[in-house]
Amino acid sequence: MRVSADIPDVLYQQLESFAQREQIPIDGLVAIALSSQLAVWTTRDYLAEKSRRVSWDAFEKVLAKVPNGEPDECDRL
Repeated sequence: MRVSADIPDVLYQQLESFAQREQIPIDGLVAIALSSQLAVWTTRDYLAEKSRRVSWDAFEKVLAKVPNGEPDECDRL
């Protein structure tokens, strides 16, 4: 599929420079960047949906089961 987009000259110059440096065709680099951004948006939407279903009361109950004390030696950073 072919897509046409108007982008600022300065952005295109950066894109062209990066594509040359990395030896990647510009259309490939655009596809990679778009794919990456879509993954970010998809993840954001997924996490937002999950957060709407959070029960803070249930979270507090689980958290209350965690012992209050120092971690084992093997769990220390």
